[in-house]
Amino acid sequence: SFTVKEIDKVLGFIEYSAAEYALVVNIIDTKGVLSLGSVTVDNDPDGTIEFTNTYVLDGEDEITLRGTKTLTGGRTTFEANEFEFGLYDDAGKLIESVKNDADGNFAFTTLKFDEKDVPVNGSKQITYTVKEIAGDNARYTYDDAIYTVVVTVKDNDQGGVTAIYTVNDTENGPISFTNTYTNPAPVTYTP
Repeated sequence: SFTVKEIDKVLGFIEYSAAEYALVVNIIDTKGVLSLGSVTVDNDPDGTIEFTNTYVLDGEDEITLRGTKTLTGGRTTFEANEFEFGLYDDAGKLIESVKNDADGNFAFTTLKFDEKDVPVNGSKQITYTVKEIAGDNARYTYDDAIYTVVVTVKDNDQGGVTAIYTVNDTENGPISFTNTYTNPAPVTYTP
């Protein structure tokens, strides 16, 4: 008789079967000629051996969407927190708004994706948009560009999650807004 079981711990992202089967092989000796008599699995002549493993998808990946602001016209320097930018979900709902730093850079809170974002044996696309939230300074012409960000979250076939993104169909593409500043008209005084 034999015990048949699966050897586990080969791949960390697989939950191996704990099943064990008692295999009994009866050999018939007919005048020195050996032949297979019967085989039973767990005392069942019709028994089968079956191991079911589970692929475990665990872990996360993250992306941080960043952008830049450029000024043209009569002013090209920034003040921190002068301009505001919005990250929106695919329904147009504002998820987060952030402001620029003194160099014109901005970044949204890191987006995290995990196994809940990945369908079984597949991938999922999540769409966001990024746009500038126009201020009320009449001297600026605010950029009305809209950037479409598509995040593809998928199983990396090693038990983990991978997130990659495109911006307007360019992988890890840039997000950049340009505003134009119009100087006030000179004031002349005539007494």
